[in-house]
Amino acid sequence: MRAEGERTIIGDDRQPDRLLRHLHEGRSLLVFGSRGSGKSYLARALATLAEDAGWDPLVLRTGAVLCTVPFGAADACGDKRLEALRGTGDEPGQPVLIVVDDAHLLDEQTAQMLVRAAYRGTAKLVLTVTVPRARAAGHIAACDQRMALFEDMWNNDLAERVDLHELTDADAREMVRAHPTAGELDAAALARCVALADGSRALLREMLDRAVDVLRNDADPLDGLRDIPAHGRLGDTIRMHVTDLAPVHRICLAVLGHLPGLSATDAARFLPPTAVQELVAAGLIHDDGRLSHGLTANTVLAREAGRQVDPDSVDAILRAVSDHLLAPEGDWWSRPAAAHVAARWLHSGGTPPHTVPDERRDRVVLDAARAANDAGDPVLAKAYLAMASDTSTEEVILENRHAEAMLERRPIDFSPGAHGIASADVILRFLTLQPQAAIDACPRPDESETAVSARATLDVTAAQRALMSMQWHRAEARAARAARASPNARVRLGSALTHAMSLSMRGCGREAALVLTDLVDAHGWSTMASTVETSDRLVALCAEVMSRAVAGESIEPVRGRFEKEAIRASRENAPSGPVWTGWGAALIYALSGEIERALREIATAHRRSAHLPRPPWAALVTLTVAREAALTDHPDAARTLVEWATGSTDVLPLLVRHTELMTTSCIAAAEGDIVTAIDETEQALEIAVSSGAALLVAADGFQRAVLGGADSEVLRLLRETAETTDAPIATALSDRAHALALGELSLNDRDVIALLRAHQATPKRTSHAAGSSLFPVWTPLASDVAREPVTAALTPREREIAELVSDGLSNRAIAEQLFLSIRTVESHVYQARAKLGARSRTHLGTIMRP
Repeated sequence: MRAEGERTIIGDDRQPDRLLRHLHEGRSLLVFGSRGSGKSYLARALATLAEDAGWDPLVLRTGAVLCTVPFGAADACGDKRLEALRGTGDEPGQPVLIVVDDAHLLDEQTAQMLVRAAYRGTAKLVLTVTVPRARAAGHIAACDQRMALFEDMWNNDLAERVDLHELTDADAREMVRAHPTAGELDAAALARCVALADGSRALLREMLDRAVDVLRNDADPLDGLRDIPAHGRLGDTIRMHVTDLAPVHRICLAVLGHLPGLSATDAARFLPPTAVQELVAAGLIHDDGRLSHGLTANTVLAREAGRQVDPDSVDAILRAVSDHLLAPEGDWWSRPAAAHVAARWLHSGGTPPHTVPDERRDRVVLDAARAANDAGDPVLAKAYLAMASDTSTEEVILENRHAEAMLERRPIDFSPGAHGIASADVILRFLTLQPQAAIDACPRPDESETAVSARATLDVTAAQRALMSMQWHRAEARAARAARASPNARVRLGSALTHAMSLSMRGCGREAALVLTDLVDAHGWSTMASTVETSDRLVALCAEVMSRAVAGESIEPVRGRFEKEAIRASRENAPSGPVWTGWGAALIYALSGEIERALREIATAHRRSAHLPRPPWAALVTLTVAREAALTDHPDAARTLVEWATGSTDVLPLLVRHTELMTTSCIAAAEGDIVTAIDETEQALEIAVSSGAALLVAADGFQRAVLGGADSEVLRLLRETAETTDAPIATALSDRAHALALGELSLNDRDVIALLRAHQATPKRTSHAAGSSLFPVWTPLASDVAREPVTAALTPREREIAELVSDGLSNRAIAEQLFLSIRTVESHVYQARAKLGARSRTHLGTIMRP
């Protein structure tokens, strides 16, 4: 990225220094790019940069009105330097830099004049030329003779050719960071803008502007990106973008816009397969990569495509889909098609045709209701279910109970209905929503192949429930059994993460790392992306972030994967994608020191999840953010988050209860109520000790020591924990707690909060390469660096070792010089980093230098 004045040029294919160097060497520039590729922006930026470098660029404008008039563009410019180039004036003393955007629209005479001047050396040209996009129909209107003139300059080595590629996700992230107001948007809205931009820089800029405008009008940016006016800057940009497409592509795009998730095989029944494949290759339709190859159209472009084609042609295809689905003797079924048919029924009065058999009718409304419930819209789900027949099935009854439970914020009623107990297949759908109730209600599966998968799913859910109950060995046993029983990637992902998090909590970090390594080696994250639902992957990444946070490890390896999943979720229109994107982003922001953004993200996620169930993972994420808020002078916001996380149920899972106690302890400490803070910490410590959670014992014991008055029993626990776990953080916390007990540090109320913050946040805050993420780079908070003198909080030993680090000595060299063990040196380095807010060992050395 390069900024000059007010121009920011983003992309490896358009490096300004390299382009200006070609001009300095006397070569012209031919810039080829499709509509929306940023070529016009680049031309303006280069003109500004050239002016800053001392040149006086001549900007020549083109247009359809002028292209048929001899010397139309030259005469319209009126610059006397052009008269010299035409031979009607004095030759310029030095070559003229001429910038022409959309040079393919020049009139023939002006184009020839410019090329002759370039050959004579009296002009250097920057010409941009619009070329068709990969999915465009035909070619851009231009004279082949003019294009031949420009290409001849390149063939004769008179000009450098620059081919601008379409917007990549990496460049999109750079553009988001460079946008002056995009920082106001939440992560899900930013991901949505990137997903909808379709490789166009112009579209991305307009999407961001639209989303910010909607937000400033107190509305949800995601709603504003769904309902885009046909006229206006963004509407016009979309219209020109879609106009490039061939008619058959526009029809396919419009049809698939009504059928999100339709499989590629089913799409081939009604649409030309070649056209669909071309749209997928062009990125206008997203293929989820799973076995069925679910297709999701770019919604804003699909809507515009529907405006540009004959509506009767689109409707005829959609009616054919409906007729095929409802054929009395037919055996074809598609859930996306069923959802579309139900929507048509609802919009035409809410009464299905009497010719549709009850069994088909119920199946249609059931699939539509499930999709609505999954999207957190129980009102729409009940509207669909109202169209069911009088002889409703167990599935319809249970889905209706699901909608009612969401509306009333209560658990789903699994009690037997008129049809008796629901089958395992039906109840398994609700495992992630209400695991305990669903497991209790689920009949024992038989020995069929489907039942084996059902048992593995039950095992994963039971393992996760055991994890939340802090029954570590039970969680690991059930997770391992599930992984052995099923090759299903979703089962393997859930079991591996549950197993790894349990091991991590017990202090077995190396074993946990092996479990995750085996998972990636066996499947790979890209394979997971093609076999596991987006929302499940987002939940898994949130769990991994929390696991790393507990172990004091960097969250950096997860950040990039989470960002990609957020964009993928937007492309797939995953129902709960925006919610989990918001929760995950809030977690990452909080653990990176960006608490203001974290609070905004989690507030938005909570608002979007108003009707969705609150799984335990969401509660843990929220409590983690609340703890960080309490430790950064936001106790009121922290209490609000605690109420949200714990207010949906009377009985909290033990892990959630433990996290709640540690969070409310921090809130009390932040408010100066140390007595309450100590009491709640001791309750949490008792839970951690009784469950054998080594890392939690270390964190809780350290917090108890910081709050004051830690007795010998707490110090003994910390030392024993440090000796029985392979996590360096346990040793560091134990050493620091003993230093506090020995009086090496004197604490006041402000120091208490500072030390708790140092333990909680510093290990996770790592420098992030500028511009490589939608999430911002962490910078130290003012309160982290305002301590004077900067090294005052260090013990004499910590200061001595930190100074040796600044001298460039390795941990081994320091250990040999001071006659200490390497592990002791590592512990002191960690303590010094934590107290000084150093992001790395190198950063610690920098801080210690005079």
